[in-house]
Amino acid sequence: MMRQDAMQASPAARTDEPVVVVKDLCKDFGLHRGWFATSARQSVRAVDKVSFEVARGSCYAIVGESGSGKSTLARVLVGLLGATGGEVRIDGADLAEMSDRERRAMRQRVQLVLQDPRASLDPRMRVAAVLNEALVVHGLHRGAAARRRRIEEVIVQVGLGPAHLDRYPNELSGGQRQRVAIARAIICEPEILVLDEPVSALDVSVQAQIINLLLDLQADLGLTYVMITHDLSLVGHMADMVGVMYLGQFVEQGPAARVCTAPRHPYTASLLAAVPEDRDATDAGLMPALEGAIPSPVAMPRGCAFQTRCPRADDIVRRNLTATGWSGRIARSVDGRDLPRRCVEERPLPGPGRNATLCHFPLDRAEGPGGPRAEPHTEHSQERRR
Repeated sequence: MMRQDAMQASPAARTDEPVVVVKDLCKDFGLHRGWFATSARQSVRAVDKVSFEVARGSCYAIVGESGSGKSTLARVLVGLLGATGGEVRIDGADLAEMSDRERRAMRQRVQLVLQDPRASLDPRMRVAAVLNEALVVHGLHRGAAARRRRIEEVIVQVGLGPAHLDRYPNELSGGQRQRVAIARAIICEPEILVLDEPVSALDVSVQAQIINLLLDLQADLGLTYVMITHDLSLVGHMADMVGVMYLGQFVEQGPAARVCTAPRHPYTASLLAAVPEDRDATDAGLMPALEGAIPSPVAMPRGCAFQTRCPRADDIVRRNLTATGWSGRIARSVDGRDLPRRCVEERPLPGPGRNATLCHFPLDRAEGPGGPRAEPHTEHSQERRR
């Protein structure tokens, strides 16, 4: 089932009302100090002022490389980790202000599907016991007979049969294990599923089956998805909205169709260029493969965090070295390259609305990867570019 088919199959479940609202969310982790350390304890910021909304019945994808903070964000959304700052609201209720009883009820409504079912399923429990445990924990379908009926109903719903209920996880294939993990999530009748790399550990042929299953379940049950992935081709197939994450920040947000066809941030364009398709890397404003070093999260550069890897900043300098007014607008980056001074010294601020891009020189699809000759960047020129 394609994304458009899933949207048409459950129109009543899809509204513009946000069911998940994240505002200025931050998550810090303290770093271990040695026994004789005298300096103040350092911390690393895994999630840095992230804000987004998820409409009911939609799919919001969070994309980025390994280490960008995606999985940490997912664990904060489901309440497994507490936020350092900001807020997460589920149907208007702030997670940080919930009592233990309210938090338990919330966890029935918001379920997590992890990347590797081999690690997330108890190898000592049969499939029936795994699913039964979820019902017992949340006090659903009281009585052994009622729970058994619900278990058999859900196992068929995910494309397996009653015969699989008596098997251990190691007796199942990778795709079957992931179906069991999805069954464990939906057996509690949740409203929101947080999918943390749901198909990345599977063979390519099995990935398509699981993607179609997720789309079918969303259409049948009216589910809302928050999907964590590094695969932009999957985003184009499943998501309505997308946030692109780099070193804990959202560098670009917008409708998935727009972001996947006309990216505005150089990082998004580079991720798209890595998607294995039959096209030239310069098509649709795509960037070449990323080079350069990723800054340490402990010692982030003063300006744009992407400055050490940005091919657009390099190209802007090359095109404008001889331009009038640019002699004083070039500075040395933390890795010794000459870049636009704003990229080196100023942190970019996101633009207004849902199409925010965290970049001093956002791409225009008509420009191509390098862009036109860039004028000296001022507040007035930035407004004209927008």
